[in-house]
Amino acid sequence: MAGVLAASAGFSIAWGAIVNALEPTIDGTYMPFTTTRLYVPFVHLENPQAIISKPVKKVRFNDCYAQFFSQRAGIGKQSNQLNVAFDLQLSASVKNAKYVILLPFAEQTANFASAAVQEYQSPFDTAPWTLQPGSSIRNFNVRIGSTQEFDISHDYDFHLFTNEIAKIGAINGDLTPELVNGLLDYQTWSLTNRVLIADVSRLTDKDVPQAIQVSGVNAGCQGTNMLILVISEQELTFDRLTGEILDFTTA
Repeated sequence: MAGVLAASAGFSIAWGAIVNALEPTIDGTYMPFTTTRLYVPFVHLENPQAIISKPVKKVRFNDCYAQFFSQRAGIGKQSNQLNVAFDLQLSASVKNAKYVILLPFAEQTANFASAAVQEYQSPFDTAPWTLQPGSSIRNFNVRIGSTQEFDISHDYDFHLFTNEIAKIGAINGDLTPELVNGLLDYQTWSLTNRVLIADVSRLTDKDVPQAIQVSGVNAGCQGTNMLILVISEQELTFDRLTGEILDFTTA
C-alpha cells in the first residue's frame, strides 16, 4: 500500500445492515454491531527478479461455447420409437476447437398439465446433474467444416464414450489405470448421464474459424432438447507487472 497511497492518505469502508419497509428495525434489533474489523492480507514476493526480467506471460486455457436447440429431435412422447433425424448447425464458427459435447434433455411437451417447464428447471428433476433417461442417439457424427469426425456415423455407446474420453484426458498414452476414478460406469452412463462427446482436435486449425455441425437420429420414445458445448483452446498474453492484457485470441 505504501506505493499506492501517500503517507497521509487513507480509505474508509461503510458496513451495516440493509433496512427496508418490511424490516425497518433490523439495524438496531437484529444487527446491534456498530464496529467491525477488516483483515487485509499482503503478499511479499521473495524473488521478484524473475517477474521483472520476464514480465510477459502466456497462458493457454479452455473456453466454452454453448448453444441450446429446442424441439429439433422430436416433440412429445409416444409408445414407439420416434426416429427423428437432426442436423444442427452452430451459429458461431470456432477456432481451435478441441472437443464437442452433446447433452440430451427430455422435451417437455405434453408432460405437464398447465406449464411447459424444461427438464433442468423442474425442482422435482435431478437435471442438469443427470440427462434424459433412456436417451438413444443413433448415427451420431460431428462435422468440422467439410470433414467428419467419425468415418462412419455411430450408434454411440459406452465403448465409444470411453474411447473419446481416453483421447481427451490421456496421460501416459492412457496407460495409467490408477488415474481412472470410475465415477461414470456403464450403468450410470447408460441410464442417467448419457453424454455424447467427440474429440475434434485433429480436425481444427488454430487460426481458422470453422463451422461445426452435429447430426444424428433420436431413436428414443420421447423428444429431445439438446445443449451443445464446444470446448476450444485459447491463448492469453499479459504483463505480470502492470496486469495489462497484451494479446488475446478470440474464438
